[in-house]
Amino acid sequence: MRFFILSFIGDDRPGFVHEITEVVSRCEGNWLESRMIRLGGKFAGLARVSAASEQAAVLESELSSLAQGRFSLIIKAAETHASLETRQYTLDILGNDRPGILNEITRALVEHDINLIEVSSSVAPAAMSGVPMFSCSANIEVEPSLSMVVVDEQLSEIADELAIDILLEETLPE
Repeated sequence: MRFFILSFIGDDRPGFVHEITEVVSRCEGNWLESRMIRLGGKFAGLARVSAASEQAAVLESELSSLAQGRFSLIIKAAETHASLETRQYTLDILGNDRPGILNEITRALVEHDINLIEVSSSVAPAAMSGVPMFSCSANIEVEPSLSMVVVDEQLSEIADELAIDILLEETLPE
């Protein structure tokens, strides 16, 4: 079995995803997981798919042919990695929008070798005032030996400097 990550971006229109899933299906592949969204009139997605080793080259070829001149497509082989022992946290950020919020947060995370697993952010008007509000929710993973007290203190300093709220909570295993 071979695994791939597909990254695709094109004009938003009905049937866009179906065209891709149809090729995966025709090549006897399996759509395992995905994240997709419309942003700025474009539709963007990431998907992890699998195919039998003997069908992998056909799948790549047919997907590339489908995309030709119609949308951007990147296909990367995905390797399976041994699961490392880590701790998971959620990071929620909310505050008046301004440039650099996510840059400051990610700078602090990389200083502690913290890995981002999933990030979703948006800017929307506040309910009462209409002021643009930045909100972000992220899932992160950290090495078990990392002291999260130090990380939390640094994030609190950033929150104070930027006048935003940052909530860091450990995610309990299911």
